[in-house]
Amino acid sequence: MQLAQTFQREIVPPHLIKYMGSKANIIDFIVDNIHKINVNGSRKVYDLFAGTCIVSAYLNRHCEVVINDVQEYSTILGKSYLKKVQKNDIEISDFVKQVEEYVKFFKNKYNVNFSYGSDISRDEYLQIEHLERQLLTKSFSQTDHHLFVQNYSGTYWSFQQCLYIDAIYRIAQHYRNTTVYELILSSLMFAMSYCSQSTGHFAQYRDVKDDKNFKDILLYRIKSVVDLFVSKLNQLLDYDRSTNKKFESFTLSFEELLKK
Repeated sequence: MQLAQTFQREIVPPHLIKYMGSKANIIDFIVDNIHKINVNGSRKVYDLFAGTCIVSAYLNRHCEVVINDVQEYSTILGKSYLKKVQKNDIEISDFVKQVEEYVKFFKNKYNVNFSYGSDISRDEYLQIEHLERQLLTKSFSQTDHHLFVQNYSGTYWSFQQCLYIDAIYRIAQHYRNTTVYELILSSLMFAMSYCSQSTGHFAQYRDVKDDKNFKDILLYRIKSVVDLFVSKLNQLLDYDRSTNKKFESFTLSFEELLKK
């Protein structure tokens, strides 16, 4: 049990997304028992169903790991923890400036803008949400990123939140060949997760039913995607990866991986 206490004292990897199958609460138990059969870290550990990759984030400080999950987002999260990063690959203020410029450009080009403050009435809110969902039938240029604006405005996120999601992803593509690309996407996933007004996952967004749940939904509707994004990106840039060992990543079924 001494080892579990040691791991608790180590730097905790930044939390990234809400995940129903997260192993974060049993991380000490997992790491302790793996270490019993891999005492000196000489054996490579395979994380076959990596999910958020929190287990590998801890293990990789002591041994080589292989992260695998059929869902590609898992690889993005894993690389955010495991890949060595050059912090000078990004200037966050410049990144945000480009995001804001695209947001302004998009609103002007399509003459569309919906917003509401914390003092909005329930009826006003419902009217705006209805108008936001009408964007599903609006035509947008294929050269302009609009996936979330068109398909999710007035659902899990507001129009404003969707536009910032599209804008951040658009600017992120300029960093695809840098060491911080996965950090940017993971930070965006974090912001999306904690701005969403759903019940913690994306099976269904919530409808306004009464004043009580309206007030709760509104708390999420007025959250800033870009503020949450920047906060998490700073955490990931500051995260200590100095003792990380080598790693590999795959997006295979566990049967396919075991055959390799």
